[in-house]
Amino acid sequence: MFGESSPESAVNFANVPATCGSCHGDVEKAYRESAHFKHLEKTAGEGAEEKRGPTCVTCHSSMNTLTLDVTTVEATCARCDDDDNHPEIPSEARATLNQFLSIDRFQRYVRIRTDPSQARDFLERVDAQRGDLSVLWHTFDLKRVDAATAGILDELRSREHGAPEGGSSERRPPS
Repeated sequence: MFGESSPESAVNFANVPATCGSCHGDVEKAYRESAHFKHLEKTAGEGAEEKRGPTCVTCHSSMNTLTLDVTTVEATCARCDDDDNHPEIPSEARATLNQFLSIDRFQRYVRIRTDPSQARDFLERVDAQRGDLSVLWHTFDLKRVDAATAGILDELRSREHGAPEGGSSERRPPS
């Protein structure tokens, strides 16, 4: 058995993505596309942890025991993305996550206001898109996440306002 400082250890900082990816392969693949992963690769084996790119445990703690929300994501991002390094990212991440979480609110609204037999296929599709979006989040490409989130929200808003599936997402003026 190896200690966490050993390069052979599954819990060595540089090995954490592969360790978590053994169960969460889609998330690991998305993470490997990120600038965070590229930074981790570049700094693997270099001194202090704060100089390394964030890994799964940076945001989720051990064994995915922590889930970020709009009250914690900004502070978590600010540990690395601070005044010296992309200071805009923590607030952008908070805004992006807030929009992402709006999907759940709209889904609940559609479920309440729509006949379940009519909404089932639509909501299953939105659930799948939301799952894909959760994976996309781990690329940390906030622009891509924002665009995908906006697309899902447009679909939900369209359904909320009574447009048929695939109908216009433009908001109708109040009557």
